[in-house]
Amino acid sequence: MRQTYSVTRIDRRGRHVLGTDLATPPVNVGLRSTPNYETLGDAGVHTLADGSKVFAGQRDDPFFVDLGSVFDLLGLRPFNPAHLIPLPGAPGVDGSRA
Repeated sequence: MRQTYSVTRIDRRGRHVLGTDLATPPVNVGLRSTPNYETLGDAGVHTLADGSKVFAGQRDDPFFVDLGSVFDLLGLRPFNPAHLIPLPGAPGVDGSRA
């Protein structure tokens, strides 16, 4: 399903529509379905008439959950030595970069 959005600036002089019907890239569901998401994401960057650039869609988020360690008996990697079944401590893994 195609998704679009509009951008409106609101200031003391009122509302100003800066862009309408701006396309968002498709959802990045994985390498098989969206093998070249970076290009699709770049195409979702729009330059408005005032020169500003806007984007709405998925990007890599600095917050992540290390699902591999969470689902491995809640063995959070930095706390692995304190677990009932200890392993060496390690930093968390951002699965979206794996």
